[in-house]
Amino acid sequence: MCRETAVSWALFLFKAFCASVIFMATVFTVYTVGPKMETRYHPVVSKLRILSLTSNDDGYAVILAEFTKLRVLRIYRDRLVPGKSRFRFRACACDPLTTGG
Repeated sequence: MCRETAVSWALFLFKAFCASVIFMATVFTVYTVGPKMETRYHPVVSKLRILSLTSNDDGYAVILAEFTKLRVLRIYRDRLVPGKSRFRFRACACDPLTTGG
């Protein structure tokens, strides 16, 4: 009876270990493949073109880009209306440009 109990516990621990490995692999797959699939099949913007890339007097990058918005990005609660027209925007980078040397 004692041997059967030990085998039962060993089998239970092996199954629990396998289940946890499968669970972690699934979570890893969802968090790595999910964003790539969303970017590929349900993008926020379409036809993004960088028109110019310059730096201002403070050393920050100024990017002038043009794109067509396809859907609302709920994380940032933006005010641009999807699908209406093309938008142009100016954005400054958070970090100053560094020069090599």
